[in-house]
Amino acid sequence: MVQREPGRALYDAILVAAGDHCPTCGGIGQPRTLDHYLPKANYPKLAIVPHNLIPACRDCNTDKRNPLVDHPHQQLLHPYLDKRQFFEERWISVSVTHTAPCTITYSVNPPENWSEEDRARAANHFELFGIAKRYSIQAGTEVGFLMDMHTLYFTRQPLGAFADFLRSAASADDLLVNGWKKVLYEALADDPWFCNAEFR
Repeated sequence: MVQREPGRALYDAILVAAGDHCPTCGGIGQPRTLDHYLPKANYPKLAIVPHNLIPACRDCNTDKRNPLVDHPHQQLLHPYLDKRQFFEERWISVSVTHTAPCTITYSVNPPENWSEEDRARAANHFELFGIAKRYSIQAGTEVGFLMDMHTLYFTRQPLGAFADFLRSAASADDLLVNGWKKVLYEALADDPWFCNAEFR
């Protein structure tokens, strides 16, 4: 497909459409190649079907391998063609452990009104792509930055100003509902221990 036209142009158009954000892992990695949503090793007839090609970062492409889906709950989330609820409703949550430094842990927590199958699909996607660990790595650096910001600036501001800042930052239009940053900022904004700098 990629060696001659029109395949090359289509391949490039799909890859470029994602910008710098891998749609599978919530934008942590940068897309470097197209991944087969249904692996070509198991579904060779779909190898060049555009709907089966998804921009992917190196980690997502490697972690996925070639799963053979034999039950609906094992089906990974398709970032473009799946149910809207996976992208418009919160199903990833954060817990803040009050240690020094604090520990951020991401987990799967789909809404109770989702079907068992959809809840299982979200959990399967989360685990297969190592979202918890990858999000936590991003959060670790960010929390250090926020702690410094509080110390250098918000200690001179009224009580509650830091929580207001975090909520405002979490509401930015470019943040994904289940992206590591939005989920993190909202959790920290609701945590008095963090907002009142009791981590010091």
